[in-house]
Amino acid sequence: MLENSVEGLEQSFIYESRLLEQKIIRELISDGSQITLNEQNKTEFVTRICQMKLKEEISQQTLAFLRGFHLIVPSDFLAVFTSSELQLLISGPSFIDIEQLKQTAEYRGGYTKDSIQILWLWEILDKFSQGDLALFVLFISGKLFV
Repeated sequence: MLENSVEGLEQSFIYESRLLEQKIIRELISDGSQITLNEQNKTEFVTRICQMKLKEEISQQTLAFLRGFHLIVPSDFLAVFTSSELQLLISGPSFIDIEQLKQTAEYRGGYTKDSIQILWLWEILDKFSQGDLALFVLFISGKLFV
């Protein structure tokens, strides 16, 4: 939406969703149903939609999760951890299996599993630490494994 024109969409600052087959309409801002989306306000619209979907729409579930989580781990205990440390504490260390990567790798551009460049890649990756492998996977996939 941000990269394209919104003219002619006839969208106002409302958010429509369904709950048990019931249509729910919420205004994203005060009098949102009266404000038409245009090029000048589309950034605010996207921000409000994201806030609605990622924060307000799941707030009850998030609060229920936090209540249960804090029964096990007191909130003051969590204050000493960074988000990465907390993820590691909850999930445990991830292990990146080079053999599994080799078996599931897809080769393009004329490369095969027997191409010399691919053999060099696996030789180099075999020497990587798990931390370096996590950074490599992040580089090629955009997914962080801590």
